[in-house]
Amino acid sequence: MSPDRIIKYVQKNYRLYWRKVRGLDCERFCTLLKIPDRPLQADEYSRLTNPKASTPKRICQRLEDRDVLASIENALLCEGLFDCRSESEIDAVMDATVFGRTKPTRPTRAHGSFIVAQTLPFKRLALHPREERAINHLLNHITDGRFNVICWTDPPPIGSSFVAHTLAANSLPQCEITNTYLIKPSLDADNRGVLAQEAYSPVDVFDAAMNALCEHLNLEGRASGLQILQALRRMRSVLFVLHAECLAPESRDNASKLCDLISEARSDCLRKEGPAPVVLIGKPPVELSSGRTTVVNDMGSLLAFGSRTSQERSEFFESQWRRFCEFRNNVIADDVGARLKRARQYCNSEVEPVMWPSTIRLLAFFASNYERSAISIQPRAGTTLPRCRPSDCRMTSACTLRTLGFKP
Repeated sequence: MSPDRIIKYVQKNYRLYWRKVRGLDCERFCTLLKIPDRPLQADEYSRLTNPKASTPKRICQRLEDRDVLASIENALLCEGLFDCRSESEIDAVMDATVFGRTKPTRPTRAHGSFIVAQTLPFKRLALHPREERAINHLLNHITDGRFNVICWTDPPPIGSSFVAHTLAANSLPQCEITNTYLIKPSLDADNRGVLAQEAYSPVDVFDAAMNALCEHLNLEGRASGLQILQALRRMRSVLFVLHAECLAPESRDNASKLCDLISEARSDCLRKEGPAPVVLIGKPPVELSSGRTTVVNDMGSLLAFGSRTSQERSEFFESQWRRFCEFRNNVIADDVGARLKRARQYCNSEVEPVMWPSTIRLLAFFASNYERSAISIQPRAGTTLPRCRPSDCRMTSACTLRTLGFKP
């Protein structure tokens, strides 16, 4: 591959690492290219990094200089990048650089409710641009440095669990956030169908997950909310609380580590360096005071396929369906029965005023199953998910699937 094509590929697929971690922009690249005459212009930099644009001739000439290429590799901390001959070789080199710096660990679970995020590049998920915009929007709130508690209040069906997983597994590691954790209601609560309407139950459905988190943070005994907060900050860690609407309000008879942690975080008015340590996905039945807390309630507008987007929905469905066919090792063929036809009609129609990427992704997953013809592709008809499924389908929590009408 030519040097300019490598630059375009890296900037597109490792954008956060490129911009936020390594701080590469037009001004910085002007220094790296060592252009002797006039400085690098903004439109030239845009053409250099845009995969659909042609690279200016004078930049291509500078990229023939091995010293210039070495300077760019050094700026990216990625030796040997310009020796790559294919996209897969670039991914191998970049993944070792970007994700190897954060020492990713395999997901671990405690009672099915505590997860240590595993790094997962965006490219494997084939995200829609709407999802990328929403992820970056939430990421900016987390890394802004002004808040201790971020609360995303939109309901589960819009795919909030998937966005949180993707953000934890990809975006934050690229921003040098060393550890990200996700907790959700315990399996017992999940199987009972604990949703928003049951949020005021006195049962602490996050107790098992918080105990596992404390054990992971090496906190002995009954750790206080302040101790947990200090440990998260010390390790530059972020805790995502999925289905925060299930949180039981704290009372004298119902002490909760998670409530204690949220209370300590929102009341700490001192500005601290590093990311927001607590991110709530769902609207909890606790007071969220202003100051060190911010409420995010505009993600739905970034994610939604509204009216007159049938073509965009169909294109996203087709890309996901083909990806899942490859995951199942199926031969991609259009003539595969009524299920695929119904799914295509559903995505291409304007019957649903609003449709979410997470819904389309699940429809594509079911439509790619050629073996079991009994599975319905209607989102609210109710169907059982197979045990073996790709990472982005596993990222969708049981509560979300049940809300959509699927049986996890």
